Amino acid sequence: MDSILACYQAFDWPISRRELIILDDGGLHRTQQGPGWRLVTAAQRFSTLGEKRNFATTLVARDCWAIVVMDDDDIYLPWTLRAHFFALAQAGWSRPSQVYHAKGDSLHVANTGGLYHASWAFRRDVLTRVGGYPQINNGEDQVLAASLMAAGVSVMDPISGFPPFFILEFETGYPHLSLMDNETGWSQMQSLRDNLHGHLNSEPRTVTPQWRKDYIKMARQAIAQRQPPLE
Repeated sequence: MDSILACYQAFDWPISRRELIILDDGGLHRTQQGPGWRLVTAAQRFSTLGEKRNFATTLVARDCWAIVVMDDDDIYLPWTLRAHFFALAQAGWSRPSQVYHAKGDSLHVANTGGLYHASWAFRRDVLTRVGGYPQINNGEDQVLAASLMAAGVSVMDPISGFPPFFILEFETGYPHLSLMDNETGWSQMQSLRDNLHGHLNSEPRTVTPQWRKDYIKMARQAIAQRQPPLE
């Protein structure tokens, strides 16, 4: 949570035109808020990740016309919202062709191949039209993608106008659900959470925005180097 709030505070999009909704159904944080953001603690866990994502979208202000996906184990660079706005001004779905992988203190460009759901954004009416996310735990992103394509939703690559803005950080100290086996990944995450709770103080914590690395400096270096994408 700390890093995702640090990302949000570093965004260069006007604060009056954005809001961050963080939905915690694990009971690790107390409900809290700050300028342009809210952390909402749910009373109980959602049965599926798709259900949780759908509920989070209902918490967004009614006059918000775009939904930007942000997962709390990834990093988003300051121009993230500008890049998505560039794409969503022309299409219903912003899906980048390239992202960064963090390796130590350096970033490496990687082609997405249509994956990396945590780097996507949608016009809100488009998400409503296809019925939102399916109520499943893993693979909800690809089922949603299939629904968007079947509905003929237009797609724009924000990387056609901006450098990559999404960083997949492997050194989080926690496993990525997206990198696990579809059948066992969710149960592994649940087991990890149960073990983690056994070592945590029962008192919910307050979010403190911070990054463990200087990601902006790392991005500037990667942009200057103009590396070929990882295969």
